[in-house]
This record gives sequence, structure tokens and C-alpha cells, in this order.
Amino acid sequence: MNESLVAALEKALPKSLNDIVRRNQDRFEVREANGYDLAELRSLLYVPAPLPQIRAVIDNWRLILLQVDDQSAIYLQGYNRNERCVWMTSAVNAVDFEGMRVLTSNSLYELGREREGEPTLNDLMHISYTFNRWGFGQYFDAPHVYY
Repeated sequence: MNESLVAALEKALPKSLNDIVRRNQDRFEVREANGYDLAELRSLLYVPAPLPQIRAVIDNWRLILLQVDDQSAIYLQGYNRNERCVWMTSAVNAVDFEGMRVLTSNSLYELGREREGEPTLNDLMHISYTFNRWGFGQYFDAPHVYY
């Protein structure tokens, strides 16, 4: 393969969550959510019933945080067992780690196996794709990915 093509591909593809942010790094950050971030989420125990039916089981999941200036949102990203594809939810509103469930504004997800280690290239590309599809990847120059 042509060395310049390989170099261009290596430069274009994200290598980590924070590498998704290519511009305005003083205002934007993408990283795995930590305990402090998760403490800000409501517990599902305090969400008024009835809860929606479980939409899908998400395996190899992680909770990622998008920080924009002084505001942030947490998203569930992983492999949708029902749809058999990489998946990312809208912002997470509540979480129940004992019951292994996550609630977004419209959907309830069951958490399957948690992912260990760094996100794969497929994960990073899907996160970039999703942020661009939602219209805000352009503000931090998220790599463009097309499916």
C-alpha cells in the first residue's frame, strides 16, 4: 500500500476517545465517564414509574462523557445485541448498576457485558459518526465516517 495513503489514513482515524476532538480542545472533551460524572446521574430507583419496556441489551458497553465548556452529557455506547450492530444512545438520564439498566429520554436499556480496555477503532468511528449525524461533531471537527 502507498506510504502516503497509509499516513493519511492513520491521521484521519481516531486513536482514542479524546482524539475524536480535533479542534476547540479548550472547549470540548470526549472521555470515559468516571465515578464523579456518574454521581451526577439520577438513580433509576427515583424515576417515577412506569418505566418503558427494555429496548435492547447493550453488550461491551461503556459510558462516555461529552464535555462542552461547563456542561456535559453521558452516553451509553456499545454493541446492541438485538440489532447486532454498534450502538450509541441519546444522553443518559438515569442509571441502575445493580439492576443493570440505563434510562435515556425515550428508552430503557439493559446492560450486558461491560467492555474492558480501550475503545476499538470500530467504536471510535461509530462515536464520531454519531456526533456528526447529530450535528455537533462539526464544532470539534470529529472525523467524518460514513456507513
